[in-house]
Amino acid sequence: MELEGRKALVTGGSRGIGRAICVALAAAGVSVTFTYRDAAAAEETRAAIESAGGKCLPVEAEMRDRNRTPDVVKAASGDDGRLDILVLNAGTTGPGTHRDISLDEWDRVIDVNLGAAFRYAQAGLERMADGGSILFVGTTAALQGVGPAHYVTAKAALLGLSRALAREVAARKITVNILTPGFVDTAFHGPSPFRDIVRHEVSLRVPLGRMATPGEVAEAALALIRNPYITGSSLAVAGGAVMT
Repeated sequence: MELEGRKALVTGGSRGIGRAICVALAAAGVSVTFTYRDAAAAEETRAAIESAGGKCLPVEAEMRDRNRTPDVVKAASGDDGRLDILVLNAGTTGPGTHRDISLDEWDRVIDVNLGAAFRYAQAGLERMADGGSILFVGTTAALQGVGPAHYVTAKAALLGLSRALAREVAARKITVNILTPGFVDTAFHGPSPFRDIVRHEVSLRVPLGRMATPGEVAEAALALIRNPYITGSSLAVAGGAVMT
């Protein structure tokens, strides 16, 4: 896909991987709308996009607000009502083993990571131009069963969702793929000592011996979005961790 002049919606674009994807898309000539919850973080993303020579529309949105979804997609579609690229990046997690996860917490994490992704994909496809692209952002943790049960379950289900949609919309030449990053150097890992623990885990489990940068993940995202013949695929950006 030629990206110049296209329109994209990125959920959870105010920080980390989402921000890096927003900036990369904008630098490629895409008009980017992104959702956020933290106004200060959204302003930092807007500034980064404008520094890259792009333009954007930040839209405040709570992923669990079902009534908000159509409005966000409409805003991203602009005056002609067309959307070309949809990146479903927004997500959340929570600590605890299966014994610690309440049913309310289960519902929250499943809905933000999986339910909202489906709702935005459903609404986005109503406005998506033929030849467009949908990209889900999952995690290698879901492939390996590492992490809290509700988070791993939701992210693993995105793989099935992406493949089901890829089959449904293939006749429209719309590609649907999922990116599965491993350890990425973002604020998600928090301050030390937790970050130090993560770095130790990386040294043991990642053959390349380091975390990915958000920019490296964004480069992989754009590669999938650009290629019109890759669909129904999962791409791990994990420094070889999926081999272990």
